Amino acid sequence: MSPWIPVRKDLQDDPKTQSIAERLNIPPAHVVGLLVRFWSWADGQTDDGILEDCTPKIVDRLVGHEGFAGAMIGARWLQDEGDAGLRLPLYDRYLGRSAKSRALTAERMRRHRKSCKRQAY
Repeated sequence: MSPWIPVRKDLQDDPKTQSIAERLNIPPAHVVGLLVRFWSWADGQTDDGILEDCTPKIVDRLVGHEGFAGAMIGARWLQDEGDAGLRLPLYDRYLGRSAKSRALTAERMRRHRKSCKRQAY
C-alpha cells in the first residue's frame, strides 16, 4: 500500500461521477470526496481488487452515505461478488502497484519536460 492514490483532474466531470451524483441527489464534488474516501480505504484492504467479506452496507457506513455502494455498482466502478465480497473492476489500472508506478513515471517525465523547456530559453 502506498500513502497516496491517483485522482484524475477531470474526475468531477466523468459521466460515472455525474451518474452517481444524480442517483444520490448530491453535488458531483461531494461524490469526488466520497470516491477518494472509499478508494483510499480500499487501497489498504486489497492487493488484487477483491474486498473480501465487504458488503455494500459496509461501504455506505464507511463513507457515511447510504446508497453510495449501490450507485458505484450502477456506475460499474464496483461489483458485488455476493459471499466473496466486493470487487474493484479497474483496480490494476488505477490502484495497483504498476498503476502507481506509471503515475509516478508520468509525473517525473512531465517535470523533466517542463525543466527542459525552461533551459531552452
